[in-house]
Amino acid sequence: MLFSQQDLKGIIARTIKTSAETINEQSGLAKTYNWDSLNHVSILTEVEAFFDIVIQDEWFPKLLTYQAISEYLNGLDSVPCFVEEACPCSSICFSEKKITFYSNDGTSLNGVFTYSKESPKGLVLLTHGIPADKNEGGFYKDLAGFLAKNGYDSFRFDFRYMGENYERIDGELFNLSSREELAINLSMKRLIEDIESAFETALEQRQQIHYNNLFGIATSCSAGLLLKWINDYNHVESFDGAILCCPVLDYVYECTGVPKENVDKNIIVEQLEKNGYIPERDAMYGKTFFEEALMFDANCEIARFGKRIVILHGDRDQCVPIEFSNATVEKNKNVELIVVPNAKHGFSALSQDSSGRLLSKEEKLIKKKQNRGKVINSITFMLRGWENGK
Repeated sequence: MLFSQQDLKGIIARTIKTSAETINEQSGLAKTYNWDSLNHVSILTEVEAFFDIVIQDEWFPKLLTYQAISEYLNGLDSVPCFVEEACPCSSICFSEKKITFYSNDGTSLNGVFTYSKESPKGLVLLTHGIPADKNEGGFYKDLAGFLAKNGYDSFRFDFRYMGENYERIDGELFNLSSREELAINLSMKRLIEDIESAFETALEQRQQIHYNNLFGIATSCSAGLLLKWINDYNHVESFDGAILCCPVLDYVYECTGVPKENVDKNIIVEQLEKNGYIPERDAMYGKTFFEEALMFDANCEIARFGKRIVILHGDRDQCVPIEFSNATVEKNKNVELIVVPNAKHGFSALSQDSSGRLLSKEEKLIKKKQNRGKVINSITFMLRGWENGK
């Protein structure tokens, strides 16, 4: 099971009425103040309720410490939560509305607002990677449905030039094959403006409701953009936390494939002058985006945000190596990393199983769905933890 250690510490701390910072691997029954037999039963009961599990009776005498409980949860295989499987009558649990809205420069954008059928606990803003679209290959669509089932509204949208917006640049139809033209127009500033417009549009959908909980979930290239948007547009006090999936936090690496501290700027400038964009990258980055990338400081944005951030990252990610997330956690106390084992970028599956056998296309798709199902469960647990911690 994928879960946050901070959530487990929070459950224990709230039960024995102490600070989560005091809980460590040595904490346990009769070892920690107020962790007596009565509170121990309460802790395990709370763990069952929080993680939607049932602890068999024979395990109760074995789970006597924080470390033992953590290892037990790590050993569980959480049930993948696909919306179509978990809820055959999904319309009973939630509804969706397609929305056309506009960024502040007049660029037309498209999104989908997912309504929880019950009174919403909060709102989740979902931002996708680049190049991708609002559904993130089905990941965000499943996530939105599962969030709604758990009482959360959400809004996912296409950034400019992507998804349903791919034909429009500054209101003009444009040939998607013109890589140079797209590179000229794509900028971090404009993408951040798109997020602000999306957020305003999301809040307008239930004007009679004041959301008590606001969260941001970003994937890949939009991770750093989400944090910078929250900071630059003064939304820090409104948001409770952020979840970053396989995040891009070094945008120079995203543009060039070379970490910011090692990049030769002169070579990149030559490429930009020759081609108008940086070749051999999946996305289309030009001079403006590269100059913005040089100025972007992920650790600064994380410090400005100051709230809890959880990173979910596949340990076999080759597009955005997990070492970047490890380094981010080491430098920032408000960041936690949850490693998704045997997962590549976007939590896709490896090409081989543990024995070295090549997986078929169908097998890889199933593995990918399982990985994403576990991530969706983990995200739901985290939002529940944020609620309880308020």
